Amino acid sequence: MSGYSVVITEQAARELEAAAEWWAGFRSIRQAREWYAGFSEKIAELRTSAERLAVAEESSNFRFALRELHCGLGAHATHRAVLTMSWSC
Repeated sequence: MSGYSVVITEQAARELEAAAEWWAGFRSIRQAREWYAGFSEKIAELRTSAERLAVAEESSNFRFALRELHCGLGAHATHRAVLTMSWSC
């Protein structure tokens, strides 16, 4: 089965790291590491499952579909990644 190529922009990578740093400073380092690893894993899984994500509410403001990925510790999603899917040869 072929998959998608997942590209994380520099800004997205910085924001993910900043969120983990905040979590480490205001919650716990262990939770921050857990959260970062979990979110990173969900992003990597997009290679084979991106089309299953829900279309983001603000998608209607663009000429392309925005999809959203929610992540958090436990059952409560605390953060959202917004992404697009594009086809390239």
